[in-house]
Amino acid sequence: MISKKEIKKEIKKFFATDLDSFAYLQLVSDLEKKFEVELTMAEALTADSVEKFAKIICRKLKKKS
Repeated sequence: MISKKEIKKEIKKFFATDLDSFAYLQLVSDLEKKFEVELTMAEALTADSVEKFAKIICRKLKKKS
C-alpha cells in the first residue's frame, strides 16, 4: 500500500497555489484518476490543501484494500 508521504509527494505535483474553479475541478479529476478513487462533492469542496487531499485519499485507499 502507498504511504501517506508518497501520496503527498504525488499530490504536490498536481497542486498549484492559485487555482480557479475549472483548474480545481481538473485537479480533483486528475487525482481521482491517479489514485483510482472517487471523491464525493463534499470531500472535493473541503479538500483545500495537500494535507487534506492526502488524508481523504489515504482513507479511501484503506477502504479498498
